[in-house]
Amino acid sequence: TTRRAEVALAHDPTLRPLELTPIAVSPGVVELHGWVSTRAERAHAARTLAAAPGIESLVNCLLVRGEDDGPDPAPDLADQPA
Repeated sequence: TTRRAEVALAHDPTLRPLELTPIAVSPGVVELHGWVSTRAERAHAARTLAAAPGIESLVNCLLVRGEDDGPDPAPDLADQPA
């Protein structure tokens, strides 16, 4: 399943340079990880892999730069050891 996802990504000129990582979760189920520039790229990647032969279900874990890479929340000082 991972190999089929990799082939689908490699054949798409928009997705090829993005270095996305498909991970087989179970037979026919793939998680897709990585960063994209826009929500449109995220949706395009999901549609492309969902249409690939042998992939029955896709878990889209792609993150969008500028939206999902905000600052880390401030640490909760109450959780710090004395």
